[in-house]
This record gives sequence, C-alpha cells and structure tokens, in this order.
Amino acid sequence: MPHWKLLVPKKYFSYVDIDGKEATVKIARIVRADVEGTKEVDGKLETTTEKHGLFYFDGIDKPYILTVAVGHALAMMFGEDGSKWVGHSFTFHCPMEKYFGEELPRLRVRGSPEIKSPMSKVIKLGRSKYKIDLVPTK
Repeated sequence: MPHWKLLVPKKYFSYVDIDGKEATVKIARIVRADVEGTKEVDGKLETTTEKHGLFYFDGIDKPYILTVAVGHALAMMFGEDGSKWVGHSFTFHCPMEKYFGEELPRLRVRGSPEIKSPMSKVIKLGRSKYKIDLVPTK
C-alpha cells in the first residue's frame, strides 16, 4: 500500500508521490504562478497568495513548487539561469530532516544522470547552514 497521503488528493508534487524512493524527472517547463498557502498571523491562520516557481515534469500530472534547497542544487548542476533548466533531468530522494522541530521526509535532489562527478556546497537555509551533496545518478 502506498503512503496514506496519496489517498488525499494534493495539487502539488511532493515526497509522497515518489513513495520514499528515488525518482529521476525531466523538466518539461517552468512557470511563475500564484500559489495559495496559509500562514499564522496573531495566532490565526490566514490564506496567502505568493508567486512561486512551478516545475512541470515529463509524465507527471502535478506541478512541483520550487524550494530554495532544490534551486541551489539545480543551479550547481545546470547553471544559475533557471530558464535553461528545461530539458534537464535530475533525481529526487526523500531524506529525513528536522523541520519545525520534527523529523520528516523532505524532497531533495540526489544528483543527475547528466553530471560526471560528485559536487558539494554549503548554503544558508533559513538561519542555519545546509550541505548539498550531489552525485551522478542512473
């Protein structure tokens, strides 16, 4: 049985869509679009709308909302110009990471079948440092 969260329809691609495994995806197109969310203001949840980068992958019907960590990983492999990432392939995986005090699976980039050797970089993510390690994938 797949992850229970797959039984609840979600609009955006997330770690549950790859069921905790690795998955290589190919970027079909990238758009900037309004994404609705919620945030806490004075103890109350409010609906917000913010512009985000949405990635559409070949053969996957849900868009993925770009995160800072994934953006850094893609820039390491394919260059800083995000418009040139279309057509490239990379591999997602789901490590457990501390997120708001809880250990949760997070969708991260393992590497790409297009890179020839491992790459590593430390970035600032929020208030802490985060290490990105990328490897050639199949």
